[in-house]
Amino acid sequence: MNRNWGVGVGIIASMTGAMLLVLWTAMDPSGLRDAYFYTGCGLFVVGALLLLSVASSVSAAKKAEEERASESRWQELKQQEQELVRRREATPGVVIREKETVQVVVKIPCRHCGTLVESTLLKCPVCGAPLR
Repeated sequence: MNRNWGVGVGIIASMTGAMLLVLWTAMDPSGLRDAYFYTGCGLFVVGALLLLSVASSVSAAKKAEEERASESRWQELKQQEQELVRRREATPGVVIREKETVQVVVKIPCRHCGTLVESTLLKCPVCGAPLR
């Protein structure tokens, strides 16, 4: 069922039912009073149910659309990953190696002047005395 059609019919049925209920309250006691009441209640309920069914179909359609968008995004990311793997495999002979170097600097006092000097130096930068 077309959503716009369902909304239109639901609104018309609900409004017609509400109008018949208003007419029912305004009628003087006669045989038509009961007919207006039952017809108005019936149309109002049918219109409300139709509006509820259209609303639920709209939310279901939105949920399905979101799932499709999520699935297409997932497929796009998967294709990007596969392309990266293909590029990496297409360049043979290139090896990337990383090496982490940790260097500890120890400071020792100079024998002549007492200044703290890195142990890797051969001479004291202050007095020039040999450290080894």
